[in-house]
Amino acid sequence: MKLSHFAVRHPVIIGMLIIVLMAFGFYALSGLNVEFMADISLPTVEVLAVYPGAGAEDVELEVTNVLERDLVTLPDFKNIDSVSSNSLSWITITFQDDVDPYSMLPEIRNRIRQLANELPDDLRGEPVAIVGGATMLPIMIFSVQGGADIGRSSRYINDILVPRITRIHGVAEASVSGGRDPRISIRLRLDDLMARSIAVAQIHQILTYANVRLPVGEATWKGTTATVRFDGSFSSLEEIKSLPIGTGEDQRVIHLEEVADIGLEYPEADYQVDSEGAPLLIVTVTKRSDGNTLDIARQVRQVLEESEQQTAGGISYTIMSDDSRNVSSSLMTVARAGIMGVLMSILVIFLFLNDLRATLVIGLSIPLSILFTFIGMRIAGITINLMSLSGMVIALGMVVDGSIVMLEQVMRLHRVGSRTASEAILLGSDQVGGSILASTTTTVAVFIPISMLSGLIGSILRDVSLTLILALTASLLVAVVVVPFLLRILLKDDLNQVKRLSLFNRGVAKLERLYRRALAWSLASRRFIILLALCVLVVTGFVGGALGLTFIPSTDNSDFYVDLDFPIGFSLEQTHRKALEAEVLIRQAVPEVQTLVMYSGQNSGYGFSAINQAYAKVVLVPRAERERGIHEIILAVQELLAASLTDAKVQVTNGGFDKMVGFVSGGGGYGLTLLGEDME
Repeated sequence: MKLSHFAVRHPVIIGMLIIVLMAFGFYALSGLNVEFMADISLPTVEVLAVYPGAGAEDVELEVTNVLERDLVTLPDFKNIDSVSSNSLSWITITFQDDVDPYSMLPEIRNRIRQLANELPDDLRGEPVAIVGGATMLPIMIFSVQGGADIGRSSRYINDILVPRITRIHGVAEASVSGGRDPRISIRLRLDDLMARSIAVAQIHQILTYANVRLPVGEATWKGTTATVRFDGSFSSLEEIKSLPIGTGEDQRVIHLEEVADIGLEYPEADYQVDSEGAPLLIVTVTKRSDGNTLDIARQVRQVLEESEQQTAGGISYTIMSDDSRNVSSSLMTVARAGIMGVLMSILVIFLFLNDLRATLVIGLSIPLSILFTFIGMRIAGITINLMSLSGMVIALGMVVDGSIVMLEQVMRLHRVGSRTASEAILLGSDQVGGSILASTTTTVAVFIPISMLSGLIGSILRDVSLTLILALTASLLVAVVVVPFLLRILLKDDLNQVKRLSLFNRGVAKLERLYRRALAWSLASRRFIILLALCVLVVTGFVGGALGLTFIPSTDNSDFYVDLDFPIGFSLEQTHRKALEAEVLIRQAVPEVQTLVMYSGQNSGYGFSAINQAYAKVVLVPRAERERGIHEIILAVQELLAASLTDAKVQVTNGGFDKMVGFVSGGGGYGLTLLGEDME
C-alpha cells in the first residue's frame, strides 16, 4: 500500500506526525466530559401548572387545553402528551431529535406569559417550563445542619450558597427543599391610623413607590459607557420601619412603625422534609447535558468546604448522595477490564511470536489506537461514559487484528523468505494491506446503521457504535502506517535467523497436528458433520426461545425510591404522619439503610407539591457490605408497606440507571391508554 511505503521511506515525517497526534490525543482526553451514562434523554420540555383544589376535568379544560392549543404550533414540534390530575397539569413536549431543548425554553416561557389572561387566576404562580429527561435527576444531594431555626438557615442557603453552586459550569439547577423563605409582614393598626388621619390606600401607595428600581439611562466618561439605574428597593427591615408616611399636627414626621407591626414571618410550608423524624434542609444539584459529573461534584464539595470555613462551623453539610462516586467506580471497573485485556492480548502475542521486539510493536499499536480514538470522540462530541468505554473495550480485540496480520506477514517474509527488513515490509504491506482494509471497513459498515438509529435505543447505542467505528478506523491507520514505521525501526537484518521453538510453540504445533487429523476426519464424514450441525441449530433455537427477554437489565446502584399516594382530601399533616410511619417501617425492615430522606407533600417526579403524596429516597450501604441485593430489598419493602399502609398506593422502584431509563421512557412496566370522547 502507498501509505505503508510512505511510512517506510519517510520515517522522520511519520514519527513527527505520531508525536503530534499523540499530543492531540492527550489534549482531547483532558477535555472529554466524564459521566456515568451518555445523555439518553429525548429532546423534551415539561410544562407544569399547579391549580390548587381543582379536579382533573377542570384542570384539563381550563389549563391543559389552553396551553396545548398554543404549544402544538412550536417549531420543530414532534409530539405532545399531557396528564391532567387533581390540582396538577403536566404537559410533555417532544421535539425533533436534532433540537436542543434548552434553546426552546425562552420561546415556550414567552408563550406561557402571553396566555396569562386565558388561564385561571387561582393558579399557583406561572406555569413552569423545564427541560425534561434524565438530566433532571440529581447528581448530588446534601443536607444542611446548623442554626436553631431551619428557616433562617434556608435564607443563607438560598441567598449565598445556591448562587455559588449555580455559577459552576455545567450546573443546571441547585434547588432547596425543606426550608421556608421569609416574608415581611406589615400589620396595620387601624386605631393608630385613624388617630393620625392616615388612609390604608395612602400607605399602600407609599410602599409601592418607595420600593422600586428604575433604569435612568447611560453615562459616558472617558470613552466608557455605563448603565445608570436608580435603586430605591428596601435593603433592611429597619428601613421599612423608618419609612415616612405623613406628618402629624405638630409637623412631626410619622414613620410606618408607629402605625403597624412589622417583622419577618416564615409561612407554613406546603411540604416537609424529614430524616429520622427531624426536619431537614436538603439541597439537590442537577446538571446540564454538557456538564462533567466529576468536575461538578468536585467543585460543589469545594464550595461546601469554603462555606463551612466562612461560617466558622456554624453551618455544616453532609453529602447524602453523590453520583460522581458511582461514576468513578463504574468507569474504573471498565477501564481496569480494558487494561487487563490489553495486557492479556500482549501476553498472548508474545507467546505465539516468541519475539520481544515484535510484541513491542503490537504493545505500542494498542495505546496509539486508543489515543487516536479520543481525538475522534472529542470531534464527535462523545463523552467518557459507561457505553463509550464499553465500546472501546469491545474494540480492543479488533484493534490489534490488522496490526497482527501486518506484523505476521512481514515477519514471515523476513525470516522464511530471507528478505531484508525494508523489502519484507514493502512486500508484506502490499500483500495484506487490501485484506486489512476490506476486513476493517466491513466491520465498520456493520455498526454504521446502529449509529444512525433514532429514539431511545439510538441514544443508548450511539456512543457504543460510534466509539467502535472510531477505534476501528484508528486501528486501520495504525496497522498500515504506524506498524510498518515501527517495524522499519525495530526489525533488524539478523532476525532472519530461525529461532528455536519455545515450549508454548511446541504445544501449539501439537495442536495443529491434532487439528489436521480432525479436519481430515470431518471431510471424510461429511454426512455426520452436516447432521450434527443441524442438531446444534435446532437445539440452539429451543434454548434461545427459552431465554428471557429484557430491554435493559436492572442494576444495583444501592438506592431506591418509595412513592406513597394517599386518598384525595388528605391534609399535609395526615400525609406527614403516615410518611413518618413508613420511614420507621423501612428502617426496621432494612438495616442496610445508610441515609433515608422522606418528602411529605411532594411527588418523586419533578418534586412538585402534592399534599396527598409522599416519597422517600433511600440510599443503602455499598453492595459489598450487604448480603441482600437491591431487588430483594425492594420486594420486601413493597410487601411490607402495602400490608401496613392500607389506605395508600405504594410503589417501590429501583434507582440508578433504572430511574434514568424510567425518566426518559415515561416509566416502566405496562401502561394502558384508553381513548374516547366519553370519559365515563
